[in-house]
Amino acid sequence: MLLAKSNVVFQPIENPSDNAVEFARRRLQLGENLYYKVLEKILVSEQQRLSAADGSKTFDFSVGF
Repeated sequence: MLLAKSNVVFQPIENPSDNAVEFARRRLQLGENLYYKVLEKILVSEQQRLSAADGSKTFDFSVGF
């Protein structure tokens, strides 16, 4: 099987450590976003579950910053 020749041009990285730092920073940011989205979904589902079981139980999820 012959591989097709691609027209992709790779440019050399001037400073590899800068690229690694930027990658790590972006990965951390994405991880934090994912964590808080999942946490929010868990809290909403628990609030719905508890309010369905007993209408008088409600959570106050407000955070004082």
